[in-house]
Amino acid sequence: AGHAVDTDAATALIGGARDRLASGGRLRLVANAFLPYDRLLAETFGAERVRVVAEDTRFRVLEGLK
Repeated sequence: AGHAVDTDAATALIGGARDRLASGGRLRLVANAFLPYDRLLAETFGAERVRVVAEDTRFRVLEGLK
């Protein structure tokens, strides 16, 4: 989308993941560090079930556990 930030696909992926994952399943997501996916994962999985697996100044690997 050029320079515009479009989060629709990732939002749909996160929103549907909880219902599709088996118990104990994990969703891992690599994203630009400035994107607010940690909040969306916390809303979907519960804050206590979300963690940052790795990060640097540009990217974060986030995980939601069902």
